[in-house]
Amino acid sequence: MNFLNPVLLPLLVLASLPIIIHLLNRLRYRSVRWAAMMFLIKANKSSTRHARLRQYLILSCRCGLLFCFLFALSRPIVGGWLGMRMAGAPETVLILLDRSASMESKDPRLQKSKRELAIEVFADAAEKGEGSSRYIFIDSVVKTPQEIGSPLELMDFPLASATDTAADIPSMLRVANEYLVNNPEGRAEIWLASDLQASNWRPASKDWAQIESSMSGLPQDVRIRLLALSDGYEDNYGVSLLLAKRMRNDLELALAMKKSSSRTDPIPVLFNLNGVRTQVDVEVDVPDFRLNRMLSVPKGDEINGWGAIQIAADENTRDNTAYFLYGDAGIARSVILAEHKLAAQLCYLATAPDGKQRSSELVETAAGVNWDSLSLFVHQGAKPEEGMERSLLSFVESGGTVLCFPPAQADVTEGPFTLTWGNPEAAEDGAPFLIGEWEENEGPLARSRNGKNLPVDELEILKRRQCSTGTGWFTIASFSDGRPFLLRKRIGKGWVYAMSTLPSGDWSTLNQGTVLVPMIQRLISQGASRMSLIASEVAGEWVPDSDSGEAWASIDGDAGKDPRWDAGVYVSDGAKVALNRPVAEDDEVLVELAGIRSLFGDMQLQVMLEDSGEADGALSSEIWKSFVFIALLFMIAESVLLLGGRRRISQPDQGFENRRKVAA
Repeated sequence: MNFLNPVLLPLLVLASLPIIIHLLNRLRYRSVRWAAMMFLIKANKSSTRHARLRQYLILSCRCGLLFCFLFALSRPIVGGWLGMRMAGAPETVLILLDRSASMESKDPRLQKSKRELAIEVFADAAEKGEGSSRYIFIDSVVKTPQEIGSPLELMDFPLASATDTAADIPSMLRVANEYLVNNPEGRAEIWLASDLQASNWRPASKDWAQIESSMSGLPQDVRIRLLALSDGYEDNYGVSLLLAKRMRNDLELALAMKKSSSRTDPIPVLFNLNGVRTQVDVEVDVPDFRLNRMLSVPKGDEINGWGAIQIAADENTRDNTAYFLYGDAGIARSVILAEHKLAAQLCYLATAPDGKQRSSELVETAAGVNWDSLSLFVHQGAKPEEGMERSLLSFVESGGTVLCFPPAQADVTEGPFTLTWGNPEAAEDGAPFLIGEWEENEGPLARSRNGKNLPVDELEILKRRQCSTGTGWFTIASFSDGRPFLLRKRIGKGWVYAMSTLPSGDWSTLNQGTVLVPMIQRLISQGASRMSLIASEVAGEWVPDSDSGEAWASIDGDAGKDPRWDAGVYVSDGAKVALNRPVAEDDEVLVELAGIRSLFGDMQLQVMLEDSGEADGALSSEIWKSFVFIALLFMIAESVLLLGGRRRISQPDQGFENRRKVAA
C-alpha cells in the first residue's frame, strides 16, 4: 500500500488522544474509602462492570474515528486487479485483448496460451470485483467496441479466439479513447492484455503523444491496467516463407526458421504441393536459420499451384506453418512522374526494366496512364491536380503501390495523400543524417533471402524534409534523432510510402543503389499482385473485396478458417490468395516496462506481471473513501453507546416509587 500524502502519516499518533485524555481525567480524582458507600458500591458492582465496558467501547470508537480520519487524509492507494473492490467498481470497463499470433505461446506448466490466460484473469477480476460495471470488448483484429455481459463470455467468443495476425496497440487505444469520448459515463478502466512485443506496441509511433493528450483531457477518471504476459518460453520453432518461385517443372523455395530451444535433434519439415506431401529432416543449429530448397512440381500440375510448409507442433502452433502460391505473375509495370530529372532517372534505373518481367516509363503528366495494368507509381514533387489525385487514390485502393518523394523546391510544401513537407534541412559538413532504426523483418527494407540486412545504416542523408502526416501512417525507418525517414500507410488494398529525402547525390547516397534498387523492386512485386489471380498477403491486413460479395473458402484442408484472421490458402471464383502471419510476429524484441510507462506518460497505469500475479504498485485505487465510511460507522457506534447509557441512568427506579406509595 502506498500513500499520496505520506507526510500526514506521523499524525496517526493523534489517534491515541482519547486514551491520553481519559488517563489524565482519572488523575484528577483521589479515591477515599467511606463506610456508608460500601453497601452502594457492592449493590452497583454489576452495573459498574457494564459501564466500564461501555467506556472502553466508546474509547475504541473515538480512537478508531481519529485513526480512519487521519488515514483517509493521507490518501492511501491499493494496487492489484482487486484494488477496485475497496475503491468501488468503475462504471465502464473496456477490455482490450491482443490476439496476435505471438499470444498463442503456451505455458508448458499450465498448458494455456497467453491469450487464454489473459481471459481467465479478466474473468476472475470481474467475478471478485464489486458493483455492476459495463464491459466493452475491443479485440486487436476487428477493433469494434462490443458490449458483453461478463468477461466469462470471452471463453467462447469468436472475436476472442486465436489468430495469425499482428496487433496494433496504439490503434486499439485510439478506439477505446473514441468510445470514452462518446460515452462519458463516470469512472472508467481499461484492461489491456499483451505480451509486450515491440512490433505490436510501436513505441516510435507519434500516435502515443496524441493518445496521452486525448485521454488526459477526458472528463471522466480513466485508469489503465496492463496484464504483461512477457515471459518467454524455451521450446519453440517458427517457419516463414521468403520466396516461392516456379521455374518450369521446379519450384524454388527460400525459408526462414527461428529457434528458441536447446534441442539439437533434426526437425521434420513437411512440404505440401497441391496436396502431395514430402518430408525432410532439417538440422537447425542457430537461432536464425535460412533454408533454400528446390522441389519438383508434380506432373500434370496446373500453372498456378499452392503449397504449405509445416513443422511439428510445439509451444506455439501459430508459427509452425507457412503458405504460398506459385505461378506466372505477368509483367510488372511502373510509372515515374518526377519534377527532379536526376531523381526520375535514378528511380527509372532502379525499376530495372527488361521488357519481359519488368516494364517502366517516365512521364511528365499522369494523363493517359493505364492504371489497370500498373504495379508501382513513383511520385516526386508538388501535390497533383484533383483529377490525378482521385486516380492515385483509386489505384491504391484497388491494391496498387505508390512511392512519394518530397519536392525539391523549398516553397512547395503540399504533397499527395495529405502529406506536408517541411523546410529543407541540410546536414552539417562531415556530419550527415544517419538512419537509426528500420523495420528489418518485413517491408521494402527487410533482410534479404540469405538473412543479411540491407546497408540502410550506411546511408548518408545530406538534405531532408520533415514529413507531416495525418492518421494511419506508420514509421518503418527513422533517423538517429527519431525523425521519420520512410513512412507507410495502408489505403484499401494498397500501400502508400513516403520518403523524406531524394535519391539524387546532392540529397543522399541512395543514388548508389544498394538500398534504392531492392526497395523499389520489392514495391513493384507488392503492387504486381493486384493483376494476378494469385496473391500472397498478410493475415489481418488483407481485406476481400466487400462490394463483390465473394466468399473465400479455404482449400488447404481446414474448412473452419476465417480469412479475416486465419492464415491459409483461400479461393473465390478462380482467384487465390495465400495468407501468412506477419513476419514481425517472429520478432522476440519486447518493450521494457520502463518504456511502457513512458509511453503512457501521466496516465494512470498499473502493470501486472505474468508470473507473480502482483502489480508493480504504480497505480492505484484510492481507498480513502472507504476509511471515511468506516469513520462514520465509528461515530454512529459511539452515539449509540452514549445514548444507551444515558437512557439507563435517567430511567427511575420503579421499586423505589412503589415503596414510596406504600409508605404514604
